[in-house]
This record gives sequence, C-alpha cells and structure tokens, in this order.
Amino acid sequence: MPITGPASYVPTINEFLAHWQQANAALPSAAPLLVRLALSNSTVTRAQLVLQRDALMAQQLAVQSKLTDWQLARGTILLAKRALLERFNQFTTALEAYWQNTSFILARPYAASLSDGQENFCRPLGEAMLLWAKINAGPAPAGACCR
Repeated sequence: MPITGPASYVPTINEFLAHWQQANAALPSAAPLLVRLALSNSTVTRAQLVLQRDALMAQQLAVQSKLTDWQLARGTILLAKRALLERFNQFTTALEAYWQNTSFILARPYAASLSDGQENFCRPLGEAMLLWAKINAGPAPAGACCR
C-alpha cells in the first residue's frame, strides 16, 4: 500500500511491520532485519518503527481531539448567533411597528448573516444597542406597550 496522504501513514506502517515480522521469522533470531537510513547512515529496528507509529497515532488522536473541540466551539457560536439574530429581529420588528414615522427608523441597522465573521456580525448588534438606548431616552410612541 503506498502512502497517499496523512490518513494512509498508519495502515502503510502496519503493512511494513507485518512484512518485517515475516522477514525476522525467516532470519536467525540473533540477526533480525535492520533498515538502514541512507541520509543519516543509521539503522532502525522494528521496535523503533513500532514506537514511531505509536507516537504518530497519539499525535493523530491529539489533532482529532482539537478538531472536535473546534467543532464544538463553532456549534456554540452558531447557537449564540441564532439567538442574537432572533433578538435583533424582535428589536427591528418593534422599531418598524411603533417608530415607523420617526427619525429612528432611518437609523435602523441591517441584520448580519450567520456566516459573517465576528466583527461584521457584532457591528449591527452594537448599532442596535446604541439605537435602543436612544429610543429608550425619548418618549414612547402611541400604542407602544413597553420598552
């Protein structure tokens, strides 16, 4: 099996180890097969390759754990964004219902998108908070039940 990418390293090493075991079984026990590394002019034993494979598997597990953490954090952020957009939409709906013929309607911020990054997502929310504070400072229009 050739190495085709990061996911193929461990299965390929396992095939090498199985073949290496067969080669060692055919050799005298006092002279097991050693693989020579040409660049460093050193040798590697089967046990050393097993240790390297195990270290690689531990690193793969650590990377997968971090990816899972990242996905969980992204899910938490998405849920928070949905809740914030729902509240933002409630604000703009009330703004359009009760402050339609006021100058506040012209200051209405545009809604962000769920796919927007932090700065682009938070900017309209901050604008809505500022507008909300200014609306609360003024008189309530006719028909507005609460602020």
